[in-house]
Amino acid sequence: MMDLWIGLVALSVLASLFMLLPLWRSRQTADALAQADRDDDYVRENTRIYRQRLAALTGEYADGMLDQPTFEAERAELSRQLLGDVEGHRRAPLGSARQGLWAIPVVAVLVIGGGLWSYQRYGNSDDLALYETAQHLKADPAADAADYIAAFEAHARQQPDNPDVWQTLFPLYRDQGRFLQAAHSLDELMRLKGRQPELLALAAQMQYFADDQTLTDHSRALLDDALAADAGNATAHSLLGLAAFRQGQYAGAVEHWQIAAAGFRNESSVRAMQEGIRIARQKGGLSAAPKADASDSVSPGDAVAAQVQVSASLGARVPKALGRKAMVFIVARDPARPDAPPLAVVRRPVSALPVTLTLDDSKAMAPSFTLSSADRVSISARISRTGTARPAPGDWVSHAQTVTVRGSGPVTLVIDHARP
Repeated sequence: MMDLWIGLVALSVLASLFMLLPLWRSRQTADALAQADRDDDYVRENTRIYRQRLAALTGEYADGMLDQPTFEAERAELSRQLLGDVEGHRRAPLGSARQGLWAIPVVAVLVIGGGLWSYQRYGNSDDLALYETAQHLKADPAADAADYIAAFEAHARQQPDNPDVWQTLFPLYRDQGRFLQAAHSLDELMRLKGRQPELLALAAQMQYFADDQTLTDHSRALLDDALAADAGNATAHSLLGLAAFRQGQYAGAVEHWQIAAAGFRNESSVRAMQEGIRIARQKGGLSAAPKADASDSVSPGDAVAAQVQVSASLGARVPKALGRKAMVFIVARDPARPDAPPLAVVRRPVSALPVTLTLDDSKAMAPSFTLSSADRVSISARISRTGTARPAPGDWVSHAQTVTVRGSGPVTLVIDHARP
């Protein structure tokens, strides 16, 4: 932001210099014209000729060559000619070189003040501040998601009516598992941009995950509003399909995911929906859908379900008393996209350990990021003392293991060391 103001001041000073330059040159021009006037011999030469002719005329009169009336008429004509030549050559008096200096501060104030007012009125200093913050964080190799969130939360406090702030915070909160804050960001976006169907569906999705993957009345109300405005909203139908799948309503899951697959434009999202449909049909014993073309066929690699069995336990070094809020998170990520949202997440109380469970597409955080969308995943376990998905120093974690998502054997995770 400081660079912007420095640039505006520099441009204003430059504009003032351009106004001063003609006035500075005017003094030199006035001096040159005055000197030209002093050096002009035209008037003096005409006066000299007049005197010569008048003397000759007087001599002729004295010698009797001219009578009195003729002499007077000739002298009057000679005077008239001299007066006419001198008056036609006379210049207007030069003005002072300081004339107009008062306009300099007036015009300078108008230029500088007008420029600043125009930028405040039509510019976008808020978004420039966001851009500078993002660039500063990108240039810092030690900056993590917590730094990004803290920086943009400060902007949210300073400019709560800027939708770009909340649009930036939403994916940061979502990817860190802070679903309630992500939902709040979407609420702010809807306050500023209106209750758009996609925002309503995303808000329902965040609330669903915040409620431990339970479709509450609030989430359903958001979905109803989204579908009332856009009956084919892909995000809303993908969430309804996920909720139906978790409740064992496989036919309903297939129906919703088919609508979602038709609405998504992202190829990975479409493939995730198709994989979910295949698994739901398999689990529900439903007949396979007719193949419309080769693009809908299931490749040989997809014949095995995308799932990984995981066993997690506590190491001997982990303290027994971790607090009532402590939760264990078992997370699968795509090693090729470490900054993307997790492909599967399971949360359990620490008291449930040791535990054995299966990670599959039903444990996905987002329809476009599922186990079936990757060939290999990195799986790890972490204990959060506060019960939130946001990693923090001092959390107890396991070593990550990378396995294939189809046909791999059981994965054993031992939570045995603290996060620095």
